[in-house]
Amino acid sequence: MISANYSGSETYPIIIAKNSSASAVNTLRIKPAAGNTALIYGVLNDNALIRVHGDYVVIDGSNNGSQSRNLTIWNEGAVRPRVVLFGSTGTTPVHHDSLMNCIIRNGTTDAGTVVCSDATNIANPGYFHSIRIQNNVIRNSFYGIYCIAVNSGSNGNGLCIEGNDMSASGVDAIQFTGIFLQGVNGAKVRNNLLANFRGTDDASDNGIWLHTGVRNTQVTGNIIRNLNYTGTAGHGARGIFISSGTVNTNLLIANNMIANLSGDGFNYNNVTFGMNNPTGILLTSGPMSNIKIYNNSIYLGGVSGFTNTLNNSSAISVCIRFRGPDIQAEIVNNILVNRLGRVASLGLGSVGILTNAANASQFIQLDNNIYHIAGTGGGSNPFGMIGGGQYGSFAGWRTITGKDANSLNPGLPVFISGEDLRLNPTGNNTIHNRGILLSEIQDDIDGFTRHPQTPDIGCSEFIPAETACWVGKLSTDWSNPQNWEANVVPTDSTDVRIDGGYSFLPSITGSQSVRGLNLLSPATPPVLTLLPGSLLKINGTLAYSGAARILADQATIQMNGTAAQSIPAGIFQDNKVLNLVIGNSSNDGLTLSGPIDVYRSLTFTNEGKRLNTAGNLTFKSTATGTAWLGDVTGKIINGDATVERFIPTGITHGKSWQFIAVPVSGTQTVNQAWQEGNVPMANLVPGFGTIITANIPGATTLGFDVATPVASGPGMKVYNPATNNWDGIANTNSLPIGNAKGYFVFVRGDRSVTTSTAPATPTVLRAKGRLFTASSGEQPPAMTILPDAFESIGNPYASAIDFEQINKPGPSSVDNTFYVWDPLLPGSQGLGGYQTISAVNGFKPVPGGTITYPSDSIITRIESGQAFFMHATGPGSGGSISFSESAKIGDSRLVHRGSSTSAVYPNFRMQLFAGQVSDAKLADAAVVLFSSAYSREYDAHDALKLLNGGENLGVSLKGKIVSVEARDEIRNADTIHIHISNLRRQTYSLQWQA
Repeated sequence: MISANYSGSETYPIIIAKNSSASAVNTLRIKPAAGNTALIYGVLNDNALIRVHGDYVVIDGSNNGSQSRNLTIWNEGAVRPRVVLFGSTGTTPVHHDSLMNCIIRNGTTDAGTVVCSDATNIANPGYFHSIRIQNNVIRNSFYGIYCIAVNSGSNGNGLCIEGNDMSASGVDAIQFTGIFLQGVNGAKVRNNLLANFRGTDDASDNGIWLHTGVRNTQVTGNIIRNLNYTGTAGHGARGIFISSGTVNTNLLIANNMIANLSGDGFNYNNVTFGMNNPTGILLTSGPMSNIKIYNNSIYLGGVSGFTNTLNNSSAISVCIRFRGPDIQAEIVNNILVNRLGRVASLGLGSVGILTNAANASQFIQLDNNIYHIAGTGGGSNPFGMIGGGQYGSFAGWRTITGKDANSLNPGLPVFISGEDLRLNPTGNNTIHNRGILLSEIQDDIDGFTRHPQTPDIGCSEFIPAETACWVGKLSTDWSNPQNWEANVVPTDSTDVRIDGGYSFLPSITGSQSVRGLNLLSPATPPVLTLLPGSLLKINGTLAYSGAARILADQATIQMNGTAAQSIPAGIFQDNKVLNLVIGNSSNDGLTLSGPIDVYRSLTFTNEGKRLNTAGNLTFKSTATGTAWLGDVTGKIINGDATVERFIPTGITHGKSWQFIAVPVSGTQTVNQAWQEGNVPMANLVPGFGTIITANIPGATTLGFDVATPVASGPGMKVYNPATNNWDGIANTNSLPIGNAKGYFVFVRGDRSVTTSTAPATPTVLRAKGRLFTASSGEQPPAMTILPDAFESIGNPYASAIDFEQINKPGPSSVDNTFYVWDPLLPGSQGLGGYQTISAVNGFKPVPGGTITYPSDSIITRIESGQAFFMHATGPGSGGSISFSESAKIGDSRLVHRGSSTSAVYPNFRMQLFAGQVSDAKLADAAVVLFSSAYSREYDAHDALKLLNGGENLGVSLKGKIVSVEARDEIRNADTIHIHISNLRRQTYSLQWQA
């Protein structure tokens, strides 16, 4: 349609005849051209302006493929005009036709506007199926939509009347009935708005009328309101009128909103006119059965400024009425509110449910309803009437029916308004989730997801303000509204409840925030899965019950409360959390109520203040990484923590010496820590601890596992700068594991490795105590380096540190060099060796040559749990080494990075390899650097060598052996004096690189 107006030049009616070639592929589509708004206008009496006799015809009023209404069809006839007819010829049905996205207007209110019937005589029933009438505005009509089918077989099946608007008021209003069906088998009438009917004519208006023969039909999600008879002839509006007269009717009346119906009413006992009373849902003309009245909200009266209207003898207003004893229905999960009473003294009053049967046998099921019957004007207000008996007490109603055991009489529910019966999230907590599960009702009137176990009563699902409840309707996607009750997706101000037992339990990607989080059983854990890299921020209470768990081993948990918070014991699956962030800003902080194993990091936000560990915190260490504690300047950590160090014996190297720091203080002994509290040689905790030997008399009585010969030396020792040697520890039962110097310990594997021939296994060494922090009274101890001496220093933090950021004197007092033990440095014995890392060599390791310490990489990182050496050169040298939080470096920073203080100088590198050339292993190395900034004397720029137990290669300088010699620029006839020691009877090779 390319023109804006189709009127005088057209010949009406427009007849679309049958076409034998029509099919789902070959359709006729009538619609405005893109961007065009069109009008089809004519004046035609006793006929329809457009007559569709064919099949697969679509009249679509949108000019852009959406639901916009850009086509108006208007028949301004004065005598029984119709606008659109879907009409059958003979017994051949018309089918697969659609009228959608149009504005349909009739000339008078004495006929139907959109009609499905017989083509020859519009008033007669016809044959049709698969007709869709959707998203139209229908104005000025006696019947807005009028569909009458011959009551035969499946005739009428597939009729869909959806999303139409019949709410115009005044001269455009509907006069009598919004949607009328007769003889139809299998229709869906849903999501239509039927409101503001004229109410001035002497008739009882109907929102939806299912007349004779209608069966297997669903009436769902419709809004029917403001049907108000204003005359005095004894009438009242009916929201949904059912008079099918069909056994096994099979009707579903659900999720409908029926509000503000009124009229003066008539004597409800009158055989002819007794139905003319304001009624939410009226069932008459039995026999009828298998009718399901589920989750409807009915409110008679109650709109702002309403007045009572009942004004005839024995007139009533009633929410649901059965007129006839041979009608059976289920009434479940409905809200029934009736406040429409008498004007003065005439009328019986306001009723909840009325049947004129002798007993409650009509109610196949009657339960989980909400009643509030409170009409004014002095009449009766029974909850129900059976056989003329009135039951004004809720208890009496329950007794006479023997039903409604789980129904409620809570007072007036809090609706959005008297016309909008959606439940307000505020003020309805006592009625929340009090319904019963009905398989037919998965969504509410708005298509929002209902709770699949305990839905809300009435047409709308709601969630109390600032709460959300997972129902897992479609998937595990946290952000999909349909997976949440009432489609409320949580925010940072929402308390979230996640019940177990659903097919889909939630997963979080990215960052999500909640206020409170409560996980409920039954469930197979986890109930909540945090996918790798995700972040869950919790601002309030964290709780769970039973088997409910959070899977967070690859994700971050951030606790952001402004009042005291706690993490319940066992809430995380296997107690695992990848990252834990303390953002709690209260002075009471966050408390760990049970074990929490952190696998990557524990950090504080700027707002975070305090962590109370209660001894439940563990920094885990595995083959893939070691957890670390971030900068805690100004923060408080109260309580002990366990810090682990994974030793990859049997994986990356065999049995070896390890130079290990203990980043906690306290009273835990060596036995309790690295021997796991075992008696000698026992192994009650596989995978942890190690065998510790000693070469002293009575070693096993002192807690050691094995007594070894004196010549073999101790298996665990501490450096003594006075002797420049190692002292074995004296006792494991009483000696605290805490030691600022660190330990040199021989690790064979865990405590299952008890002999020299047993293969090495990985193990974890762990210690428990107070963490060294900046403000909790547990500052790291300072270490003093004596003149011309080495000192061993343990990294005091459960974090890697940057050597350049520790507090130390200048190079004239303490050498700008550190030494680490590298278990991967094989030598000839395969037990490890020292790496010298000096500023003059650009912090490149010597000898280097391992995965951990490559020769060409710049390394200033000292790992958590790692001890190291420093040295002071020359008389009057020495000084104090201390640590501050700023020295920490996180897991995310590179191990190998440049140094602002390093430079690159010409150098000469020597390497000693042990073994045949084809299988030679680097045993040791030394480096000589040349620069005018250095001298030929031995001074602090030269890195004194720490001698290995195996082969040694160094430079002999002024009576010292150095790993790195820093000397002035090279000259002719210069001589470099090489030192080689501890060689064995085997093949060696030397390599030089310049």
